[in-house]
Amino acid sequence: MWDKPGRVPKKRKLQKESNWDTYWGSSKLIKQDLKDLGEDCFTREILTFCKSKKQLNYYEVYWQMHLRVLQIESYNDNIQGRFYRKDL
Repeated sequence: MWDKPGRVPKKRKLQKESNWDTYWGSSKLIKQDLKDLGEDCFTREILTFCKSKKQLNYYEVYWQMHLRVLQIESYNDNIQGRFYRKDL
C-alpha cells in the first residue's frame, strides 16, 4: 500500500482542472469591459507554457515586468500585491 519511507499521509492531494480557458482576470476594470464590450473585443495569448506553479509565478511576474504593465495603460494595477502602479 505505502512503500515510501516516513509516515503515511492523512490527506490526498487531488489535482483538478483550472479555469484557465474561461478566466480573464480579477481586475474590476476588465470585468466591466468584458460585460460592456463582450469577449469578442479581447484576445488572449499564451506567452509561456509552465510545468509547475513555481515556474508559472516566475513567468507571470517576468512578463508583467518585461511588458511594463504598471507603466502603460493596462488592466494591471499591481503585480502579485507587491508592486503597485501608484508607487511608481
